[in-house]
Amino acid sequence: MIKVGIIDYDCGNLFSVHHTLKHIGAEPYFCKTPDDTARADRLLLPGVGAFGDAISTIRQRGLAEAICEVAKAGRPVMGICLGMQLLVDKSEEDEGQQGLGLIPGQIVRLPTNAREINSRFKIPNVGWSHLNRPEGIDWSDTILKRNNEKDFTYFVHSYHLDSKNSKHVLATQKFGDMQSPSVIVRDNISGCQFHPERSSDAGLNILKTWIEL
Repeated sequence: MIKVGIIDYDCGNLFSVHHTLKHIGAEPYFCKTPDDTARADRLLLPGVGAFGDAISTIRQRGLAEAICEVAKAGRPVMGICLGMQLLVDKSEEDEGQQGLGLIPGQIVRLPTNAREINSRFKIPNVGWSHLNRPEGIDWSDTILKRNNEKDFTYFVHSYHLDSKNSKHVLATQKFGDMQSPSVIVRDNISGCQFHPERSSDAGLNILKTWIEL
């Protein structure tokens, strides 16, 4: 059975993620110290809250280096929602705070200017949105290989990724007139801006595929 270490930094959705992973056949457990990550076949970084508080707690517990060591060793690492944002270089939500640097990019606020976005789109962005496949991106042999374009997934966020490499963006969501990255990948590192544990069959398919990679 695949052992999934869930990084515990006092965020809000630990138990729903744990329950979902157990439901799909994994053996999840919580990682509160660097030593806890040693027996994990893969790590999952969940997240609800602010970037600065989250990365500070992760660093204080010595988990940042542990996560990076697991990634360096080639074991799969996935981030969810805020956890996905923590995988990249930095965020304008808390300037001066560096992320884990596992995927190039910066986290920026969703646009609010009326010229940029239709006023009916509110921030935070809360609700269901389609998975869209960017042109030239193949989902086979990725965490989306069981999914279809237009599958619905559930979002709760005010910030999104400004990617430095379009090849790292597996899927997007439409927000106003823009396409915002919703699934990212770089080698054994992946992230979902939405909550797969709250996204019905579409989300379960992503997590099932991920634990099998």
